[in-house]
Amino acid sequence: MTKKELEKPFYLIAQYWLGNLEGFIKIGDNKEEITKLFKDKYMSTEGHDFGVTEESYQLLEVNAKEILGDKE
Repeated sequence: MTKKELEKPFYLIAQYWLGNLEGFIKIGDNKEEITKLFKDKYMSTEGHDFGVTEESYQLLEVNAKEILGDKE
């Protein structure tokens, strides 16, 4: 990944169990696409209610910073 690509934010859907991060379901750089996916499948709404569950989701915007690379 180039430095220019790292300067752009990317988006991910995080999955939690009992408030602890379990992993990431989807990662991408298209904000509109991932926001739609989140609203359609993972966001609790009046028409899409999960009920009482220990599982939760968040849509996150991330800015990355390279710490180590294989060429250093």
